[in-house]
Amino acid sequence: RLQTQIVVALYKSGGMTSAQLKGALGYAANTSTHTVDTAIYNLRRVYGRDFIINTNGVYSLGRI
Repeated sequence: RLQTQIVVALYKSGGMTSAQLKGALGYAANTSTHTVDTAIYNLRRVYGRDFIINTNGVYSLGRI
């Protein structure tokens, strides 16, 4: 479910920083949880490194 929320949030926004993404998912922006990072790692593992890209600290959808 978290992975789906990440993909939808990035699709709708066009790109978000880590703090913005955590906030959109209901976590405090300054929290030290690795839940979001782990979900992004798993998405990249399944769909490839270029599925979610990080450019200058902004996560966005790349390509499958």
